[in-house]
Amino acid sequence: PVSGGWHVDWLDGPGKFWLVCLVEALHLYPILYLNILAALGNVDGSLLQAAENLGASPWQRFRRITVPLIMPGIFAGVSIVFIWSFTELGTPLMLGFLRVTPVQIFNGITELETNPMPYTRVLVTMFISVIMYGGVRLFLRVPAHLTSATKGTGQSIGHAGRWTNLLTVVFFSVIITLAILPHLSVILLAFTRDWYASILPEKYTLLHFRHALIHSYVVPSISNSIQYSLAATVLCLFISGVIALNSTRWRLPGAPLFDLAGMIPLAVPGLVMAFGYLALAIRIPYASLREMLDPLKNPLFFLILAYAVRRLPYGIRSLTAGLQQSPEELELAARSLGASPLTTLRRITIPLVISHILIAFLFVFSFSMLEVSDSLILAQTPGTFPITRAIYELSFILGSGPYIACAFGTWAMFFLAGTMFAAVRLLGKRFSSIFRF
Repeated sequence: PVSGGWHVDWLDGPGKFWLVCLVEALHLYPILYLNILAALGNVDGSLLQAAENLGASPWQRFRRITVPLIMPGIFAGVSIVFIWSFTELGTPLMLGFLRVTPVQIFNGITELETNPMPYTRVLVTMFISVIMYGGVRLFLRVPAHLTSATKGTGQSIGHAGRWTNLLTVVFFSVIITLAILPHLSVILLAFTRDWYASILPEKYTLLHFRHALIHSYVVPSISNSIQYSLAATVLCLFISGVIALNSTRWRLPGAPLFDLAGMIPLAVPGLVMAFGYLALAIRIPYASLREMLDPLKNPLFFLILAYAVRRLPYGIRSLTAGLQQSPEELELAARSLGASPLTTLRRITIPLVISHILIAFLFVFSFSMLEVSDSLILAQTPGTFPITRAIYELSFILGSGPYIACAFGTWAMFFLAGTMFAAVRLLGKRFSSIFRF
């Protein structure tokens, strides 16, 4: 403690709560940013120019036109951030903040057959999440005639002044610096030999990275995660493709309902879904089937299902966007020349949307590789641990455990960063559409 001054202990007491909030905010703000960015891109610039011609000041245009039009995007992003942080298990669990619902649900896994409290907590969590998600979808819509048909302003609305640009750069520099500090800390811990009572490590080593690739937890977890994620990705892309084709091409009765059903995983947190699978597994009436699907022995089936369902919204949004942007006339022309539906799909449709299929694959696979809630709840034995569960277990090993966990986490961060970079390069300005609903 600092004598005679203000001091906050971020690792104990009330300070731990604010540390969890800060980490969650720095982790999730890009989702809100991307939703607002996409909403701004849909604002018709002619409305702002008309207001300017009528003498409205910049502040009035912002308050009376821009904000009301982007409000659905703001609340959509806010609802995703709220649901995500409300059901986040990894952050409070790793920081030792136990007085949150997700951690209490996680700790109640061993009492599923005797204690009804975990089920009650899961039900309350799901109810709040669904209400938040449903409210945004039902009550926050912008009329189509108020948005640009080209999904962008398309017109010059003005340029910020030099001081405004400077303040913007300073503001975002501070935010980005704060956001990458936890990542830098993990990387430094992975390289340090000993770090105590100093701002930066005094000695560095690559030994932890070597251990991170040969530890008994690590090698099987990488193999397990690849198997789980590949199978989940194939399943997710198949379901997403069927729903996207039904929404944009086949247009069978009830197509909007299937599209809405595919987005429900945004409202049902992974924590709730994984807990539901676990509760289902122990109550299967047939002993042989219950033995085969028991997550405590082999969580393969439920982990693949959980990973696939959790990433279904991203697959649907990516493939739907690709199909909407590809001309349907080419497919109709192929059909009129005698091509079968399967041939048309294989020779025309898939090549037109191959970049969106690749993006969906990258997102589903990479996020499944690093899924936290489902992995922590469904994988209970060392031989079946995926990557995130292995990192969690490594962090509690005395001695070099936390350092090896940080080294393993560094590999995972670079893997995810590479995936995001590839997706941005492929999708360009349409990247933000993946995070919208």
